[in-house]
Amino acid sequence: LLKKERELLHRIVGETLERLFKKTSNAHLDELSYHFVQAHSKKALKYLIQSGISKSNAYRLDEALEDFNKYLKIKNSPYVQFNIGRVFYLKSQFVNAHEYLDKAIRHTKNKGLKALILDLKGATLREEGKFFESLKTLKKSSELYSKCLKKT
Repeated sequence: LLKKERELLHRIVGETLERLFKKTSNAHLDELSYHFVQAHSKKALKYLIQSGISKSNAYRLDEALEDFNKYLKIKNSPYVQFNIGRVFYLKSQFVNAHEYLDKAIRHTKNKGLKALILDLKGATLREEGKFFESLKTLKKSSELYSKCLKKT
């Protein structure tokens, strides 16, 4: 098959799966993300993030990292960088967690997300025994959360 034909077939399969599994799409995130990635569809991003979060919540951490990294190959996202940092935190790989959390902080303009990232960064520092630095980071997170709440 030609590349365009193959992409079209993957898009058709992905859209068919969406219709067939509308109420149970979470059970088919791998299939949905695969076909939409192959189709070069923007829907791939939606399913990759959902799949990565679902896998990380189930402690299928290496599989979650695969989904998040596939996402980053398509589009940069501070939210996805945060989720990669979270996976590394769950794996107790704190150096890698800091790397992605710092990237996410640098790339986000969203104060709520920044507060969430700082919260996890503070927890990571605490796990490393860096208590003073952890407290400073958690204080920044709390201040940002407060600012976000005042705006609502």
